[in-house]
Amino acid sequence: MNMEPKRDALDELLSETVANAIKQPDPAGLSEWMVAVWAPKASEVFNRPITAEHAPRLMRLLAKAICNVLPRPENDYRPVKWPKTERNAACDCGSGLKYKHCCAALEAGLPVLSVQDLLPYVLAAVPKAHLQRLPLGRMDLEALADVAIGWAERNQHERAVLLLEPIFKQSALLDERAELAFDVLMDSYLALNKPKKRTQLLEAVLSCQSQFLQAVAWRRLAAIHADAGEHDLAMEAFSKAQHLAPDHPALGPLEVTLWLAGHDVARAVERAAFWRAHYKKISPHLYAQPLSFMEEVITDPAAIQREMGMASEEEYRWFAPLGQLLDTLPVAQARYTLQPAEDGGMVLQALPELATLESTWEEVLRSIQGDTSEQEEALWDVLAQRDKWLTWLKANPTAFDNVTILDQLYFLASMLDEEKDESVLPVLEQLSVRIEAITDLLLSSEQQGTVQLPWRKPENRPLLRMLGVMALTQSGDVQLQHLERLVLGLNPTDEQQLRYHLGYQYLTTNQLDKMIALGEAFSEDNAEMCFNHALALFLVGNEEQATTVLERGIQTNPQLAAMLIQSRAKRAQPGDSQAEEGAAYRQQYHALWKNSGGLSWLKKQKACS
Repeated sequence: MNMEPKRDALDELLSETVANAIKQPDPAGLSEWMVAVWAPKASEVFNRPITAEHAPRLMRLLAKAICNVLPRPENDYRPVKWPKTERNAACDCGSGLKYKHCCAALEAGLPVLSVQDLLPYVLAAVPKAHLQRLPLGRMDLEALADVAIGWAERNQHERAVLLLEPIFKQSALLDERAELAFDVLMDSYLALNKPKKRTQLLEAVLSCQSQFLQAVAWRRLAAIHADAGEHDLAMEAFSKAQHLAPDHPALGPLEVTLWLAGHDVARAVERAAFWRAHYKKISPHLYAQPLSFMEEVITDPAAIQREMGMASEEEYRWFAPLGQLLDTLPVAQARYTLQPAEDGGMVLQALPELATLESTWEEVLRSIQGDTSEQEEALWDVLAQRDKWLTWLKANPTAFDNVTILDQLYFLASMLDEEKDESVLPVLEQLSVRIEAITDLLLSSEQQGTVQLPWRKPENRPLLRMLGVMALTQSGDVQLQHLERLVLGLNPTDEQQLRYHLGYQYLTTNQLDKMIALGEAFSEDNAEMCFNHALALFLVGNEEQATTVLERGIQTNPQLAAMLIQSRAKRAQPGDSQAEEGAAYRQQYHALWKNSGGLSWLKKQKACS
């Protein structure tokens, strides 16, 4: 009899039936409820035409099958079985026939259910508080972890955490059984952005009594280090995992993956060959999955890297050829003139040869990007076809005197710096040196404080943008000088908002007069500038003017002052821009206000207002 149930309809039936059974423990009542609610939908559940005569009988049989394996919360999550109907006894359906001549034939077509099948439905139906009071000592921890996986896949990570956390509070449970629960809980903490909880769990398992579970934690730590680009630490963690559990099936794939992530393909292939031989010697059947992985790595390691979202060894050093090209360039030449702008300031104007090269460069990029409208995708297209534009740059070294081209190359390199491409750092330094040389050619030392290159002129933006980014990568006096050159000299309207970095430098280096002058120059600015200006005035003893400026800052953003004087930092509500500004300001400046005495003064001002 073909009565294979539809999985989606059966899921719905099981979900509703289990929830009803938890509320109504009486089996007879559950049976009649299923007949009333589900008999009309029997054909959907069993994916075939069910007669009106058979539908109620099938539902009674299914109710009995469910109750026999239902882990009932009130019975310590154990089933309460119905008495078995003997074949020669009267059938339960009331037909008067013997069971073997009546419903026995229908029972054979029911789905086979187990406690593990119904456990997800039970745990989904009980209140959250019940999840932390489960009789874990006699439950299948892997089954619980499977339930948590299903919740995590539906983005119910909080419920997964509630279910799994109690496992790791009972030392007697910390053995092989908890392996899957550990991995799922670590993943849920990551999804919920709970790094402290994640670290605490990792440390607890690393110090537990089970060497097997310790090895699981060391393998996870190795993966964490690898994701952070910390290859040496990753390999150290791997070695500890290998020492504790040398024959675990996950060990070989992990080591090979770590070498691939570290962009040592030759070593990855060498170790894959070792593990392949090792697994074949122990048990090819037991290690079938890792064996398959080793074969794939040996055959095409670059394909495995792509599949895992890693850059290949060649791709990992995207910009190494550009660095080599920059090393061979002649010194920068002055290929711009400064022309007066009608509305004040100066405008960078490229000489004809350089302007023509810039236009050609844009054509090269457009030919690579094609019709791609998504900016990030277009940039990766440019990176992927670097040979095309590198060839053009080699043929046109004068292009390296064009600030627009340098700006674009710097931006591309910055993208790869975020991807931990080790070839990028020297390239960024080389581009910085080049742009500084061009700036020095454009502006004599006498002009540095007098020439203005307003941001409102698009021709000036590539140079200003590059100088701004470079300033933020510096530190100490060098950064201060670069910020002053931009904010107080080249672009005093500061559309790049570098004045906030400059203000922080002034306050932390106790250059209070300069901070006051900066605050006066941007007196109509946002709350951050007002508060910094007020603090500098207070510290030089000008409390009257400090109070005036402070009042303007509080009026601009009342939450900033409130958050600054709180004894403990509070998280801002997403979307509340004033609270977010206040939280960010507190994080950066709270210690400065407190240590300087400004916080006590601010509290007095708030109390009086």
